[in-house]
Amino acid sequence: GIHTISTHDWKRTVTFFHHSNDDNNNNGANEIVLDFIYETNLQTPNEEWVVQYTVPKLRNKGVFHTDLNGFNYDTHHFRDDMPIQSQVFPMPTLASIEDSNKRFTVLSEHSQGTSSLKEGQILIWLDRRLAQDDDRGLGQGVTDNVPTRTRLRIILEDTPPSKNEDENDFTITPFCRQMWEQLNHPLMAFGKYKYHT
Repeated sequence: GIHTISTHDWKRTVTFFHHSNDDNNNNGANEIVLDFIYETNLQTPNEEWVVQYTVPKLRNKGVFHTDLNGFNYDTHHFRDDMPIQSQVFPMPTLASIEDSNKRFTVLSEHSQGTSSLKEGQILIWLDRRLAQDDDRGLGQGVTDNVPTRTRLRIILEDTPPSKNEDENDFTITPFCRQMWEQLNHPLMAFGKYKYHT
């Protein structure tokens, strides 16, 4: 089904579908997929809009993964002796956490900032607006916000049985790759119309 919640400044649409694959390559694994579409128009100074996804029983032990370019992956470790801003990483299209039973992945159709500050949690930055310079080279505040549409696809699936003990050795499942391809390279249909005078 499709569910929509909206205010004057933002709108969230959620689409749910459950996928079950019983072929020999997937060992009967079940996947749950949700699409979230956020339409935001941030105009309030000094605000950051962040979406939080949590899987209560997932214990990732402070380890989470992001992609570098849609094909290669990087592994990050939460450090409680570091400030939050040092633990936000670029997410070109993917962020993922897992334990020995479940893997939780967030896919995006464009780049975001992401972090994992608590067990079973992924944060995604949707937008920010700063009235002052953040001393990162821009030389002015960030006040050129425009209405923005962000589509995120979340996938909850079984952790691949072939995964070895090295937490830095991360790769996505064939099903996740299929979902990634559909999100970032959607099929586009074109037609031909003959105009008669």
